[in-house]
Amino acid sequence: MDFPKLNFHTHTIFSDGKNSIRQLVSVALKIGLDYLAITDHFSDSWKANVIPTLDSVRKIEAYMNVIEECQDYLKTNNKNLRLFKGIEIDIGSSEKIINTLIRPKLFDIILFEYIESPEGISFITNILKHWKKTQETTWSECRRSAYRLHSTHTPTSAILPLPCLGEEMGSAKKSAHFWRGIRFQHRIRAFQEPT
Repeated sequence: MDFPKLNFHTHTIFSDGKNSIRQLVSVALKIGLDYLAITDHFSDSWKANVIPTLDSVRKIEAYMNVIEECQDYLKTNNKNLRLFKGIEIDIGSSEKIINTLIRPKLFDIILFEYIESPEGISFITNILKHWKKTQETTWSECRRSAYRLHSTHTPTSAILPLPCLGEEMGSAKKSAHFWRGIRFQHRIRAFQEPT
């Protein structure tokens, strides 16, 4: 079975990327990606003083609007690229700010960054419990996660959730192979962001 071409971890000018969302979509189409997730940084930690981040309702809404415009373009023009709305949450951020600004149901994929200790896992567990309680996120959505190595600075990052992907791929068997491929690849990089 051939694995789909994908990149589930990209950054744009909304955080520390060099290109706009539209530019990344254009490159993804040119190189024949099947799936692309835009996952810009969300942080109110030290990182927010170093790079731009999605740290306000206004920025998150603008970000989501551009992704939705690109999704509409892809659908209207029958393009063979599935574009996901994502975000990468720095767990050094304030739990209160995460709980206030992040609405998990708006995103197709959520990355948690800097999982380096049992405390980090506890922090994420608290966030997931809050989302379950206050935003009607089902526990099965919270548990439906894949893990991958994050080779730059963390041993593990969590990817949450992509419930539609298995259905779209057509069978549970294909979906299981797909997720196994994600879990055991050291680094998923279908392409490097253009300079």
